[in-house]
Amino acid sequence: MSTFFFCMTLSGCHEEETNEQESEPIVQSAVEGDAFASEYEISYDTKEYTPNVIIDQAGYEIEGIKTVLFRGDELSDTFQVYEYVTGNLVYEGDLVHTSNAELSIGYFTELRQEGIYYVQTDRIGQSYPFSIKKSKDIQVLYQSVVENFIKQDTRRYFNSENLEELFPVLLALEMYPGGFFDGDLFSTQNNIPDILDYMLEVADEIMKYDIYPEEINESNKTNTKLDITAVDEMRQAAFFGKLADTVNRYDSSQTSTYTKFAEQKYTYAVELMKKEAEDSASGKVSVITSEIAYFASSELYKLTGRYTYRKSAETYAVESGGTHIEDRDMFYGNTAYMSIRRSVNVDFCIDQMALMRKEVIAWEDDYRTSYYMVRESEAEDFLFQCIELLWIHELNYSQEYEELLDEIFSYFTGINMDGLSYSEEIGYTVSKESFENNVLLNNQYLLILGRKMQAMLEE
Repeated sequence: MSTFFFCMTLSGCHEEETNEQESEPIVQSAVEGDAFASEYEISYDTKEYTPNVIIDQAGYEIEGIKTVLFRGDELSDTFQVYEYVTGNLVYEGDLVHTSNAELSIGYFTELRQEGIYYVQTDRIGQSYPFSIKKSKDIQVLYQSVVENFIKQDTRRYFNSENLEELFPVLLALEMYPGGFFDGDLFSTQNNIPDILDYMLEVADEIMKYDIYPEEINESNKTNTKLDITAVDEMRQAAFFGKLADTVNRYDSSQTSTYTKFAEQKYTYAVELMKKEAEDSASGKVSVITSEIAYFASSELYKLTGRYTYRKSAETYAVESGGTHIEDRDMFYGNTAYMSIRRSVNVDFCIDQMALMRKEVIAWEDDYRTSYYMVRESEAEDFLFQCIELLWIHELNYSQEYEELLDEIFSYFTGINMDGLSYSEEIGYTVSKESFENNVLLNNQYLLILGRKMQAMLEE
């Protein structure tokens, strides 16, 4: 269970239901009115290992929900599951047709016998082999996602817009610290998780090459730092504030350096905000500016305990309207404000939580039955909504959300419309290139993956 602290909790927790594992027999049928005969014969030609039978390449947990997707024209009405080694039939089920005429779903949750299997259906063929076991093979997946994270050029974060890519990773370390560790992926062995080591390197590079406006002279007027905005500086203040709070748990000797830099950035950002308001026809800063200022102020109040930051955070939240929860800066501001171990405005927390829950409820029913239909082009927004769901789930445990999150985890291990698996090492089909080239997508997935890793390591 995460040790992550929140300033508030809501009622409505549900008891976790448990299912007794079935020991008899493993040959089952879910086809109504049809007892499966032992002499059943396949009377058609099948293709071997077709990507049109899409399974979870990380495997299925024994007690978990087991889903398989089928793509193609004129799909059959039934599917079968066979043992990979012996070829013995162990399960038959009905296909559930979707609104997409070329996509159907099969469920074989009742199959709870550990082993290696494949799925087959008429007209399409059979799936790649997959496992059913106590827990998924996620360590290889973890290795791939972390490697992709730390291989990015640190200079990409000189552009403050790209710092948004690091916020879900910092939140992952805060929510699921037990899911990340100091492995052999980074050059140093210092008991600091590899992903945090990388972000410290990013921070040091930013501080090393940062040029404050007063240091820019006539000879370098074309320096891009002349074009910095309040949003740029506030985003850096938020990043360094959150980084300082995170690294404090591992090496407190570095905390003051990053805190000082965060406060410097914040101070200059406030000056830029004053100028932005003066130049604005409304006399106010933009909603975007207010939202990132809310995020940065909340992080600095959480870090330093200075009341001025709390007052500023609540002011900026009001100025932003406080209703744009779908905007990421507002969401991250809420995660910071609601996890503060100091006095806060509880009524404000309750209002924000209500808005977040309302947003999650708006899409959870659709995803509960069709998360796998999200195309790659929509995956980034989809995964951010999953992060919102994670946050709500941590504040108010729900068995329903627990099951939904476990299903959604499978999206990146093969159960998706494009049949893509994040890690080519873990599965048998296409490569991870599509996800690898989207840094924000990769880093958002680190948060989902951290939850699974922590649960696995705690077993």
